[in-house]
Amino acid sequence: MIHRSGTLDGVGGYAAAGRYSGGGFSAGASQWWVDRFSGSSAPYANVSYPILPYLCRALQWLFSPEGNASSLGFKGFKDKVVADVGTNDGRYVPVFMNLGAADVWGIDPLHETLQGAVNKGLLKPERALAKTLESSVADLAGKIDVATVFNSQLDRDFDVVAKSLWDVVVPGGQLVFTFAERIRRDRTLPALASHFEGSSVSLSGNSIDRPHEFLYVGTRKANPS
Repeated sequence: MIHRSGTLDGVGGYAAAGRYSGGGFSAGASQWWVDRFSGSSAPYANVSYPILPYLCRALQWLFSPEGNASSLGFKGFKDKVVADVGTNDGRYVPVFMNLGAADVWGIDPLHETLQGAVNKGLLKPERALAKTLESSVADLAGKIDVATVFNSQLDRDFDVVAKSLWDVVVPGGQLVFTFAERIRRDRTLPALASHFEGSSVSLSGNSIDRPHEFLYVGTRKANPS
């Protein structure tokens, strides 16, 4: 398990201006956010959280082929089947679709919230699972190319969750976590290490907790260790 830190040149520290290069991030394109944060926010028009369109665009850059996630070995969302664990109101589904995902499943035990994502047209009804991850394994086993857990609030059952993620992701598939808090990341990664080969990075390189401050990318192991 590799932990890295770097600095960002972006808006509010939510994404980076360049690719990871050893000890930090290179300032690849200082105006990246101008291109990505300007213009129409139509893809996110159905989501009401005021900063969300900008945050989604920053995440879209982060997971693009030019973004920093690729330096951690992320292979992208293009043509992939994605499971968004803890999808909430589907707020990040447009990120996956804009990056070329073939299909997106949303998993969240809060039925009313998940139904809101369906009502907004962000998720297909048959792809909205109002269940816990552990209860969704039978529905998803062997179907998922990339599983995402954004802004993880996981604070227990780490091994159970890691095994469930391993069960639903196809051989060679990938897992993406983001964390707002270092302590949550540090509690989660040991369990993930038994099932995925991965590394993590602090996106701003400082100690301030903020949404998506820590990024983890892992690839499914052939056999849990």
